Amino acid sequence: MIDAAARNALIEALAEFSPEVVDEVLRRVDTLPFNEDSDAYVKAITSVAAEVITPVLQAKIDALQAESEALNRQTAEVIARHEEAMRRFEEFRAMKTDDIIH
Repeated sequence: MIDAAARNALIEALAEFSPEVVDEVLRRVDTLPFNEDSDAYVKAITSVAAEVITPVLQAKIDALQAESEALNRQTAEVIARHEEAMRRFEEFRAMKTDDIIH
């Protein structure tokens, strides 16, 4: 089982995630046997954390990509409206006469 200092460090490292994600990582880490090989244990903890975190991060990435695509579409619409307004303005400007109306 993971010692208190390492557990606290892991919890701090997972601070950006929901309590459910942290709990799931800790639950899985608590099942890992420690065989006096600290490097192997840290690698196992990292692997477990990655298994839990990867789907959460992928969901966030997917949501951000969808939001980005929506914003890109909105931006394209605004640009198209601006270009149309500028085209109509230039048409209007081309209609000017030499006579000044008072």
